[in-house]
Amino acid sequence: MTEEIQIPAENLEEEGAETHEEIEWEMEEAELNEGMAQSVIAKHVTINAGGAQHIEAETVDIQQGAAAQVEAETVTVSNGAIGVVKAQTVTLMQGAVGVIGAEIVSADAVQSLVLGTGDLKMNGDIRAGIMGVGDVEADSVSAFFLAAGDVHAEEVKSVFTPITAAAAGAAGGLVFALLSLLFRKHRK
Repeated sequence: MTEEIQIPAENLEEEGAETHEEIEWEMEEAELNEGMAQSVIAKHVTINAGGAQHIEAETVDIQQGAAAQVEAETVTVSNGAIGVVKAQTVTLMQGAVGVIGAEIVSADAVQSLVLGTGDLKMNGDIRAGIMGVGDVEADSVSAFFLAAGDVHAEEVKSVFTPITAAAAGAAGGLVFALLSLLFRKHRK
C-alpha cells in the first residue's frame, strides 16, 4: 500500500474558498494505476484498477477501482466501488456505493446502501437499502425504504414507504399497548 500520495493543499482551509472552483489546487492531476493510496488531493483524479482511502478533487474518474471516501464536484465510476461519496453530480455504471449524497445521480445497474439525491435518472436497475430522492426516472427501483417525489419506473419494489412505515409503527404500538394491558399486574 502506498503510504501517502497526499498533495497538501493548505489553501483548502482558506476563508472564502467555498467551492472547488475557488481553490488553487497544488496538483493539477493525479493518476493511480493499481496500488492503493491513503489520501489524494488534486484538481482531477483518475483511478484505474487502484484505490484510495480519501479523495478530494474537482473531478474524479474511477474505472475498476475503489475509494473509501470521495468529495468532489463530479464523480464518474465504471465497474468500481465507493464507500461514501459527496458530490454535485455522480455518474455510476455497474458499480456499488455505500452512501451517496448528490444533487444529480445518473446510474446504470447500481447497488447502494443509502441514496440521498435531488433528482435521479437511471438506465437499468438500482437497488438501495434506504432511498430518499426527489424525482426518479428508471427501469426498475428496489429499496427497503423509499421516500421519493414522482417515480417513473416500469417496476418499483419497496418494503416500506413513508406511509407503510407509519402504518407499521402504529400497528406495532397498538399491539404493544394491548399486550401491556393483557399482562399487566393488578395492584390493590
